[in-house]
Amino acid sequence: MQDFAALDATRMNFRDNSFDFCIDKGTFDALACGENRNMLKDLLQEMTRVSSTATILISSGTPERRQHYFNEFLIDVGLTEKIDSFKVETSKVAQLINILRTELKGKPLSESVKSAEGI
Repeated sequence: MQDFAALDATRMNFRDNSFDFCIDKGTFDALACGENRNMLKDLLQEMTRVSSTATILISSGTPERRQHYFNEFLIDVGLTEKIDSFKVETSKVAQLINILRTELKGKPLSESVKSAEGI
């Protein structure tokens, strides 16, 4: 049986060390697109607080674009453990979609496809 809870990932209502691991795929990247850097810090702080062993972030951002956040925010919350990063190659189609999303700056991908059809 699996349990799910809808909550604010920057203010989780779980006790410290409630989970062995805390894994994120997408929340950090979504928040990194916004202007409020405090939300990134809050997310990392909460993830590390509720996990007893490790926090794992899966990001489409490159280490050059994301690593400084990890270093800055984790030091700010008193965590100096080792931070590892690994690069996983994505398909050419996935790379193209990521480039398009970056260039669209918040506009829906479907909007771009519609305007490309008229070319």
